[in-house]
Formats: sequence, C-alpha cells, structure tokens
Amino acid sequence: MSNSTITILPAEKQFDGQNWASFHDVMISLARGKGYEGYLNGNIPRPTAAATSASSAAGFATSIYNLSISTAGGPTALLANASTPSQAEWDLRDGQMGAMVYQNVKDPKAHGLSPTATSHEMWVALTGK
Repeated sequence: MSNSTITILPAEKQFDGQNWASFHDVMISLARGKGYEGYLNGNIPRPTAAATSASSAAGFATSIYNLSISTAGGPTALLANASTPSQAEWDLRDGQMGAMVYQNVKDPKAHGLSPTATSHEMWVALTGK
C-alpha cells in the first residue's frame, strides 16, 4: 500500500541552489514518513521480472519490512517500505518519490534532473553521491 499524495513544498522551502541543508532534511523526513527512504537512497532497487516471479513463488519473507496487507478480492499489497516490491509497486513508489524531488526543486533541469529518472538518480544528481 502506498500514500499517493505528492507533497509540494512552499516556494521558500523548495531547493533553489542555496538552501541545501534545509531541503535535504525536509526531503529525508518526507521520504521516511511515506516509507520511501529506500527508494531515495537506492537501497530498494527495481526488481527484475525474474526476481519478482521468484519472490512470489517463494512467498513473502518474514522480515517486518515485508509485511503485507490483503485486500478483499484483490492482490496482496506490500507496505511502502517493503524491501521486495513487485515491479509495478516499485515503479509507482519510486515515481511518487521522484515526483516529490523533481517538483520541489526550482529549475530542476538546471540541477541536472530529468522527470523520467529514478528518485535515486535524481538524489545522486543533487547530492553528488
């Protein structure tokens, strides 16, 4: 499950090239609050089709980070911070985190950001690491 709301900061809080320390802290806080920190820092990589199939066949790991929530009549959705999302879950969550980064940078192109990059790629472009 994921919260699909994209947080847009007030203009004075958005990254403008001069306010990195405060912007960094706000983005980390937002990522943690939504369970997307692993997407931002690259610790949750996009799964391959083979990995997704193998994960489904093997069942869910017992780690607390892989708790699942059953929906009536629908597929089981993993929590946002699950370390083994499906490709579709990963694409959605990373897209949401990427949108939060991109939409909260004034002149994102000037900072080397692409709206189609992963959230981690955007973060690396901003942090240099």
